[in-house]
Amino acid sequence: MPVTTPDLTATLEAAIAASPADATEFILTDSREELTRFGDNAITQNVAKQVRTLSIRVQHQGREARVDTTQLHEKGIRDAIQDALGLAALQEPDPAMMPMLQGPQAYRTQPDRGMRDGSPEDRAAHAGLAVRLCLEAGARAAGISAQTRTRVVILNSRGVHADATTQRCEYSVTADKDDGSGWAKQVVSNPDLVDAEAIAQRAVGKALASRHHRPLPPGHYPVVLEAAAVADLVRMFPWMAFNALDYLEGRHFALNRMGERFFDPKLTIVDDIVEVPGLPFDYEGVPRQRVALIEEGKFSGLVHDRATAARAGVSPTGHGGPAPNPYGAYASHLIVAPGVVRDEDLVRGLDKGLLVTQLHYLNVVDRMDLSVTGMTRSGTFWVEKGEIAYPVENMRFTDSLIHMLGSIDALSRDREWAAAFWEGTSLAPAMRLPRMHFSSPAGF
Repeated sequence: MPVTTPDLTATLEAAIAASPADATEFILTDSREELTRFGDNAITQNVAKQVRTLSIRVQHQGREARVDTTQLHEKGIRDAIQDALGLAALQEPDPAMMPMLQGPQAYRTQPDRGMRDGSPEDRAAHAGLAVRLCLEAGARAAGISAQTRTRVVILNSRGVHADATTQRCEYSVTADKDDGSGWAKQVVSNPDLVDAEAIAQRAVGKALASRHHRPLPPGHYPVVLEAAAVADLVRMFPWMAFNALDYLEGRHFALNRMGERFFDPKLTIVDDIVEVPGLPFDYEGVPRQRVALIEEGKFSGLVHDRATAARAGVSPTGHGGPAPNPYGAYASHLIVAPGVVRDEDLVRGLDKGLLVTQLHYLNVVDRMDLSVTGMTRSGTFWVEKGEIAYPVENMRFTDSLIHMLGSIDALSRDREWAAAFWEGTSLAPAMRLPRMHFSSPAGF
């Protein structure tokens, strides 16, 4: 599934040179997605789409504006530049407007992950395997097999030229039998790495084991979170804690307390694109840096775009969105350091408590104490003496990340990639916690 559209670099460079604006920036996003969806033991959708969008920012006479276009020919680009200039003319001059980044920039080299093109036959085989295993178990299969490849090119009239391509493959299976439901997912960079049988077997096994679940009263329970659930939790941090803009505006739980230990010493989180796929630059063209965010439980870092970095008197970390950007920086490639325990030993070390497969529908409750809420899903079990005793109904949890992660019993040595719904990929281990507050039944 190559990105086969013609190379527009020469066209864009000519358009920038001809732009009447004081400064001009182009962000070209060329993305191809191929998706096979299945449900009720049959393929229900097979689509492939390619979308090319050019985002144009101009700065002129102390004003700036941005427009997007899909008309990627000379006239379309020229007209879009004029539209941006027209919008800029409606603005008041901004004396604080930051000049565009001046290039060239030096970008980090990522490991070669072998971007092999997947095929409809590959995805059909993945779906067929899940369906076959579910039929053999008397269950119903649903899920997706998808591959997305995205090229991003950033050019501006001050010499910035950034160009990189990323790829992500996802295989997700949900199995249902009677009142039981099981789920498993794999995220990789290359379709050759998909272990479709292992993922489908895991989902089917969870579905069979979670039938005839029992209610559990609300309360505080020890818990083992599988890697996907841990990834769901830590992805709340970028919304609540890692953005430098929140800190500069006083909306931050660790205000004037950077460097203090809020979490268990076993917890270390960094943002980096070496261990997980990502662009080596942000949407301002700034090179992405490795940022240590939590080091051995201490809150140690923030991600910056150019605007927050200028306010704080530091260098940008390469986590900015397209400027002008009122939202600040975003950490989109989170890596949680592993532990030393095998996955199965996390459960064996639990005397009484819960095993959670997946968390669902997480939301912020109070950003000032990092409180979040959400629900368990697709396989929640009661554990006694290190063995699964019986399935339980899904539960809603409401708790603070500080409380949950303030004490960690153990982390697994193996980790799994997880894909965010919006942007980015994370890498996380499974985790055993001494307490997590479950506030009510989830109702499903």
